[in-house]
Amino acid sequence: MFLTSEKHVLYSEMSLKPTENTHQAGLHTLVLKSLQEKFLVHEILSWRGVPHVRKMKTFGWKLPLYIRLTRHDRFLAQAVGKIPKSVKLWIRAAELERDGEAKKAVLRRALEFIPNSVQLWKNTIMLEQEDDARVMLSRAVECVPSSEDLWLALAHLETYDNAKRVLNKARQAIPMSHAIWVAAAKLEETHGKIGMIGHIVVNALKSLKHKVSIERETWLKEAVSCEKSGSPLTCQAIVRATLG
Repeated sequence: MFLTSEKHVLYSEMSLKPTENTHQAGLHTLVLKSLQEKFLVHEILSWRGVPHVRKMKTFGWKLPLYIRLTRHDRFLAQAVGKIPKSVKLWIRAAELERDGEAKKAVLRRALEFIPNSVQLWKNTIMLEQEDDARVMLSRAVECVPSSEDLWLALAHLETYDNAKRVLNKARQAIPMSHAIWVAAAKLEETHGKIGMIGHIVVNALKSLKHKVSIERETWLKEAVSCEKSGSPLTCQAIVRATLG
């Protein structure tokens, strides 16, 4: 949930008076009750990194001096409050934020509820700078060790030696993944370790043969992908090993 600068409800320091418009008072009460039951306001503010604001008491509980809430915001607060492990709701909440830091804050909050969501990790990491992305990916593969994409993304951001360690750990976590073996071969090619490419590919076919059935067409498609991505030697090694 998430403050916006669009049409908003403005809460003043004055408590609602009996003479105020009944409909408006009812709206205020509805919003306050919804937020009180489903979300603490200080949590909402913390997601956006909003600095300290004055507090006041309204209906017996503390409320920031002003909170801007669209109709969508209110519904979203209720929905996430009832279904805090809904990935789609959290992603929608982040999309409503216009500021990058606010988006990151919402997504990081979401990961506290759903740390095993690959999609949430991806969306969060896409907003980070490289160094922070590397740190978050290290945490991501701990939370979701079965995610091939997260392991490969982490290896891509690491140095040569660290990338090899990452890919070795990835093979242990996902022993039936051929993409991780291919990534290891491409890593060697990128760093000029030509002699290692064929060795890795051959080992991949031998290792995976006893764990999972991978059709020849799958390997050849992988070879084509390697060539298109600028790894022709890995492509050749796959073709040779596959076709004999």
